[in-house]
Amino acid sequence: MEAIAKLFGVQRLAITKHINNIYNDDELDKSATCSILEQVQIEGNRKVKRRKEYYNLDMIISIGFRVNSKKAIKFRSIEESSCRI
Repeated sequence: MEAIAKLFGVQRLAITKHINNIYNDDELDKSATCSILEQVQIEGNRKVKRRKEYYNLDMIISIGFRVNSKKAIKFRSIEESSCRI
């Protein structure tokens, strides 16, 4: 989520809110747009496992159409122009 927040120039909390709203509105299906991967790292003398969610392009596009920032506006204009034939 950090990378998506950086992409659109907003806080991580805003991305989390939009993702939850996208799922609550049944715009996208979580099982089709989210992969949960486990990361293992060494912290001191112990192995720590953390589960991280990764989202596909459909989710990133949906977020881009909900976020209100200058970067998101630019993203939308690029997305819209690329869809025109």
